Amino acid sequence: MKRIWLTGSLLIVIAIFVGAAVVVRGQTLDPEYAAVREVDVTSGEIAIKGQITDSGRHYVGYRTEYKNGILSVRIKARIYPSTPSQGDIEAAIPNKYDGLREIRLVSGDARTAKTIWSE
Repeated sequence: MKRIWLTGSLLIVIAIFVGAAVVVRGQTLDPEYAAVREVDVTSGEIAIKGQITDSGRHYVGYRTEYKNGILSVRIKARIYPSTPSQGDIEAAIPNKYDGLREIRLVSGDARTAKTIWSE
């Protein structure tokens, strides 16, 4: 009986830590909820500006992946921000990509993609 209680308690503690990590670090935002209003590509920087349309999420950062001239950007958002935010997306990505042809917003599983800039 003690083993069942111990196992159950351990699973609850692990679930709390995993949940807290997701809230603090943020999740990848589905491109459907990103309204990009401006993409400015220069030789030094790629600036992406927009708004998160899901009122419960707030921008916390981005992750990039570059392959075959396509830059995939994952917007990170969290549900409960530690600081007040309007949900504005303001990503300033250093442009170190030779032969950049296209920029896409992608979801966490990379199945959903939305092209936001192309040559």
